[in-house]
Amino acid sequence: MQATPSPQVIEEAIRWMVILQSGQASPEDYEACERWQEAHPQHQLAWDRLGQLDQQVRQIPPPLARATLHDERRISQRMNNMLQRRQVLKLAVLVGGSAGLLGLGYQKLPWRPMLADYTTAVGESRHVALMDATDIHLNTASALDVDYDASVRLFRFYQGEILLTTGHQQAFAQRNFIVETSHGQIRALGTRFLVRDHENGILVSVFDGAVEVAAAGVKRIVQAGYSLVFSRQQLGSLLEASRDSLAWINGVIVARNMKLSLLLQELERYRHGTIRCAAEVAELRISGVFPVHDIDKALDAVADTLGLEIKRSWFYRTLLDRVR
Repeated sequence: MQATPSPQVIEEAIRWMVILQSGQASPEDYEACERWQEAHPQHQLAWDRLGQLDQQVRQIPPPLARATLHDERRISQRMNNMLQRRQVLKLAVLVGGSAGLLGLGYQKLPWRPMLADYTTAVGESRHVALMDATDIHLNTASALDVDYDASVRLFRFYQGEILLTTGHQQAFAQRNFIVETSHGQIRALGTRFLVRDHENGILVSVFDGAVEVAAAGVKRIVQAGYSLVFSRQQLGSLLEASRDSLAWINGVIVARNMKLSLLLQELERYRHGTIRCAAEVAELRISGVFPVHDIDKALDAVADTLGLEIKRSWFYRTLLDRVR
């Protein structure tokens, strides 16, 4: 009979599970987790037992709708807190029965996006209509809080990608419409715009109206048809905003003479694991429309178009390479 994993190993396993399910895990994170599992039999045992509850952790029901945003936010937070604690308790009991681990792990792990008002899992998209007629589309692995008061409609963007179309209900029309990010603020000026995590900060693309971006001690107006990347250090240059970047709302990625490496990077966002290509084919160009809710089908289409071979291995690792 295998020994029960130690509390320290349990904590490490839960930490890895949260990282890999966060929607922001890098290929290096997956490789590091794999090395961690191989380092000791207890690591593999803890990981296998966590996997038994993986599906239960993902099936947390969404908060019930309420008459006002204030009530909805308060009740949804309460429900999410209760349900998350219940699921983590299951993990601790299943893996090692260590109640003491629960309090320690909960404080250290990045729970905040998981407890947001509106979230999506990896590969999931969601549409939300608010009471002021604002429309929100959330792409894969996204998290957003919404908070209205007498003077402001505040949206706290934690991760992922969202498309916002501002509502104009008379009772809310005079309230500032602010999206708060980790790198700065975006103030909507009656508009439709996209906010997305970017390797250099936050990408904002405007499709109707305009927004005001405030970051790095500077403010800049971004008009319809333009985008920019901003961070705590700087505001980038204005670039043309492509409507192809909205194709995910219809469940597809549109590629126009796109580098293979970039297309695979986009597809990787929609499922767990890594999707890579050999260095010698990374610069190949491809055009097409690829489904985001059936990544294997998309990869088959890519491979057929470019005459490549798909090599799939355990732990959701996929490599595209020339046929040998």
